[in-house]
Amino acid sequence: MQPLADIVQHLPVGAIIYHQPRNHYYRIMYKTMIKKDGGGWEYGWSYQEVKPVQQIHDEIVYELDEGAEVYSRPFSLFDSDWLLAY
Repeated sequence: MQPLADIVQHLPVGAIIYHQPRNHYYRIMYKTMIKKDGGGWEYGWSYQEVKPVQQIHDEIVYELDEGAEVYSRPFSLFDSDWLLAY
């Protein structure tokens, strides 16, 4: 797995990311803009939790729970706790 901090702005939609402290996987959904406290806007990602369900050769198949919450996070908050899983 690769740290996200340096590549977060260049992730493709559909990428699977991993949050180490929670031990959860998420699928990148779409780029979004998030309002800053002091005014202005910052780009970020919307993402939704997925569950690894099956491994086929060297790839893992993930299942999306359609009822799962959709989260948004600015690029700047994807710190060292976040990794690119696939």
